[in-house]
Amino acid sequence: MKFTNFVILAISFIWIVSCDVENLLKNTDPPVVSDILSDASGFVVPPMQTAKFWITASDPEGGVLTYEWSANGGEYIGSRQNDSLTWRAPVTGGIYRITVKVANSENDVTRSREVTVPSLNAPQVNILSPHSGEFFVQENSVAIKATAISENGIFKTDFYIEDSLVSSMAGNSGNNYEFNWIVRESAGPVKIEVTATSKLNGLTGSDSVFVNVEGIIPGKTNVKR
Repeated sequence: MKFTNFVILAISFIWIVSCDVENLLKNTDPPVVSDILSDASGFVVPPMQTAKFWITASDPEGGVLTYEWSANGGEYIGSRQNDSLTWRAPVTGGIYRITVKVANSENDVTRSREVTVPSLNAPQVNILSPHSGEFFVQENSVAIKATAISENGIFKTDFYIEDSLVSSMAGNSGNNYEFNWIVRESAGPVKIEVTATSKLNGLTGSDSVFVNVEGIIPGKTNVKR
């Protein structure tokens, strides 16, 4: 019985020691990885043009590292399993994300970076109200509502009454813009125009409508409260 207990204890000791040695040999620290760098100025890549991205990485225990690059658009040129990637931008403008995962035998680290592809399209502007042909009385307040959309966002939106700038607004994420116009123009047709300028490429889109202004008849008040 004593001999059997001794054998069991010895086997248990050897198993524990072997497990400790195995754990010591495991690479438990994650790779040390830099941020993603690029030869693209400001991480801006024109449509259908190529850019190179790279990182520097090392393993604390000197082990072998593996790489896996990915992007939510565009085209890969060559391997995606190296410490660098050559990428061709898509024809459609927008904000794209380049990601790389670096792994050793036990852990991995991910780095990502946004890349801007300037759109070749001008912003799309649509005046929602008022509609062409509507009539308004002098001194009334009229809400001019418009949407302005660009693949790279809107830098600013301008409101014009008869070619005179009456309001300029910074771009917003909602794409909706509104200006309250106090009708003080002379009676007759009046042009309302809204223009939008996109970020990065400076392209401008516009929409316009013609409304009619009616003068106030002497002795009557038609101002809306």
